[in-house]
Amino acid sequence: MLKSLIALLAIGLIFYASRFLMANLYAKHVEYELSSWPNVSNLSVEHVNKVLVSAQRANRFHPDHPYYLTLEGKVWQWLFLLSNSSDDSTLDQALILFKQALALRPHWANNHADVVRTKLWLEQIDEEFMLAFERANLYGPMTAQVHQVLAEAGLLSWAKLDKTLRQATSRHIALGLLNRQSQTEVIRFLNNQQRLAYGCALARNRVKADATIGEHQLPRVCRRK
Repeated sequence: MLKSLIALLAIGLIFYASRFLMANLYAKHVEYELSSWPNVSNLSVEHVNKVLVSAQRANRFHPDHPYYLTLEGKVWQWLFLLSNSSDDSTLDQALILFKQALALRPHWANNHADVVRTKLWLEQIDEEFMLAFERANLYGPMTAQVHQVLAEAGLLSWAKLDKTLRQATSRHIALGLLNRQSQTEVIRFLNNQQRLAYGCALARNRVKADATIGEHQLPRVCRRK
């Protein structure tokens, strides 16, 4: 009787372990693909759809894993970027997944930033957008992804922000330029918006005001000649 019980428990453990292993393998594939796509010039919807299948399989093998939910949400975002239609259903699906991830880890700043970006693309600058913006700023004050997203979303929705969120936007523009992990994308965005001089001025002022930040952290484009 005891041996049978031990055998059943062992089989159960092997079953669940194999599911978690398969989920991790699919997630690693999705993670690798997402990291490479910004550098791919001919990315196709067909290819992204194949990666979406891997993301969905990761979530089936290991339900309620916040990181796997986030990965799938980001694949849906890419489908939106690659589509030529005005169909927002891909973003709606991404938003659902990011909210599910936040329900599992509500203090995760990057997921709040994911909600901000998705709401921005949906042109829904509403109470939910503002709350996600506040929480991303609160939980990720020194996080590269938060710098990038809030710098972009804040400038693009500036007219609808209150004083506090405008101040947060300016702060993340400055810190985004001073953070090596975010400065390339922040520079590209500010250039596209013709606001690079403004951003560099914020970054230089930040260096002057904060003794822990050195001038060497300024990107070359922001250094005075």
